[in-house]
Amino acid sequence: MNQAEYKSDRQKYCLECAVVIPRTAEICPRCDKPQAITVTRKIRKTKSSDISRERMVAGVIALIFGSFGAHRFYLGHWRIGVLLVMFSWTAIPFFWGIYEGIKILHATDKEFVKTYLR
Repeated sequence: MNQAEYKSDRQKYCLECAVVIPRTAEICPRCDKPQAITVTRKIRKTKSSDISRERMVAGVIALIFGSFGAHRFYLGHWRIGVLLVMFSWTAIPFFWGIYEGIKILHATDKEFVKTYLR
């Protein structure tokens, strides 16, 4: 089993390189980047298949309901979701949702964790 595939409650993802590190680590041993002590979102089971499924769901939600920020609410980024809802009367969130949907669907699992699951 690869260390990046499974994570326990005592571990977290590095905010820079998305490698599994101890939750109390202040610096990532792989990329030497400082880490936040608190994690803003607790990630459910992190099997590779679960991350792939979450990525696919988020991408499809972004393509269909991206103009309302539904994919951001799904990923736990409610502040950006609220902004997208506030500006949903313009065309900006529509194009942003299409762009992010394509970006999410084409990202690897590691890129998805690094970019969206903080």
